[in-house]
Formats: sequence, structure tokens, C-alpha cells
Amino acid sequence: MNYQRFQYAEQPDFETFDFNMFDPYATVIHDISNLSVQLGGRLNIHSDYGENFVWNVNPSYLLQMEAINVKVFGSYATAFITPSLTQLYGPFGANPDLSPEESQSAEGGFSLLGEKLMSDIVYFYRKDENLIIYNSEFQYANADGVIETDGVEVSGEYEFNDQISWSANYTYTRRLNNETAYRIPRHKFGTSITIRPMENLSTRLSYLYTGDRSLQYFDNNTLETVQVNGEAFGLLDFKTSYAFNRFRLSVAVNNILDEDYVAIAGYNVAGRNYNVSVNYGF
Repeated sequence: MNYQRFQYAEQPDFETFDFNMFDPYATVIHDISNLSVQLGGRLNIHSDYGENFVWNVNPSYLLQMEAINVKVFGSYATAFITPSLTQLYGPFGANPDLSPEESQSAEGGFSLLGEKLMSDIVYFYRKDENLIIYNSEFQYANADGVIETDGVEVSGEYEFNDQISWSANYTYTRRLNNETAYRIPRHKFGTSITIRPMENLSTRLSYLYTGDRSLQYFDNNTLETVQVNGEAFGLLDFKTSYAFNRFRLSVAVNNILDEDYVAIAGYNVAGRNYNVSVNYGF
């Protein structure tokens, strides 16, 4: 059971805004041999948006074999997300007319679990309505229409030995209707190799590829929203860290190839950059 009260005031002399949320919830987990089923539900009681019930179910089954285990799983969930006080009444782009987000999501796939290999293959589907975005006019707003997407995620990790491991992941995302999902590429791929030459020393070289995607920005000259195609780009990063006593020293080089790219239209990104940090654990 969860109760929250939120309050926001722009200045001491200004009007104070608040709302209350009460979320009773329950989760049941039932295991029968290699079968596991988790069922959950939550009743969202909001002082401004009323009562809304959301739920989820997550079944899985483990197939135990000699060389490798296979876990088959699936899930279905609904969600109801109310706007925050900052989005409704805050100082930057507030919109008191926002509607809550509603979504449905489902996924299914399987995992390979071995001594050296771990891998997942997952199909996913998502349907979003009234998605809250920060638009090109620098204001929070609900996206027009219903946004439906599906796709496939593939990830894996292989441990060659105690010193060297490799991981990779790939995501394919497809839009199922004509609504544009901004900044979401159709293809995204990442890979990294980690080397631990000694107990306290670790180094990692990683690469992330982001494919073409739709972008938009607000043109201050024409006072119009402009849609552009964000070109694909790839980033190569390196990081090494060494732990001694309670200290950890880390050195990183990001965007090694000094890639010139656009992540969000209208905003600059860093070229090749370096980072050194020291952490101390108490």
C-alpha cells in the first residue's frame, strides 16, 4: 500500500498546487515445479484523475538440459501515469491541461543460460495513448493519436575466461501506425569487450550504433516546428578502472573517433572528451 502527497508553489506569495495519490497493490507469485507465474494489480486513486486499475502477469517456464538451460517467458502489463506537478504547474513548459498517459505492453521470448553463455531473444509490443512529451515549442504536451510500436531485442554475453568477456545487443523497433515516434531509431546496436588483466584492474572498449530516426525542432525565425531526419552515428568509448584499498580510479575516453552527430535537434553534443574520477567507499 502506497500513499503520496505532492505540493508545488512557484513563490511564497503565489497559489499552491497539490494532489494526493493512494495506491493499494498486491502481487501473487505461484511456483509449480519449473513453472512460475506472477500476477499483480494496483488501484491508482488520484485526487484529480479519479480511480484507475492497472495489472500485469508474468509467466515463465525453465527447461533444464545437460549443456544449457532454456527459460521461456512472457508478460503483459497496463499502465496509467499521471502528470507531475512540475509538468502541470512548473516554471518550464508547464501545461495544466495535460491528460494522463495510458499504455499496454506485451513481450515474449526465451533466454539461454549456460556456464559461459547468457542470451535473450525477446519480441515486444507497446501501445501508448496521450504520451507526455516536451515538444519543440518548449512545452509539455500530450502526443497526438495512439503510438503503436513493436520489435525484437537480442542480447548476449559470453565469458571466454576469467579475464575476457564479450557482450552485444541489438534492437529493432517498428512503428505500426502513422504516428511518428521521435528520436527512436529503427536499428540500434551495441557491443563491448571487457578485459581484466589483474584482480583490481578492468578495461572496457564499447561501441554503440544508433540508426536513422525522426527529429524535430522549433525554428525561432519561422516560428514553426521543423521535422528533420537524424542521420545514423556510431560512438566508440574506452574506460579503465583500478581499485586499491577503498579507492577506485577511473579514466575514460568518450567518442574516441570524434564523431560529429546529432542526438537531439537543436542541441550540441560533445566531441572527443576525457574523464578522470576518484571514488572512495566508506
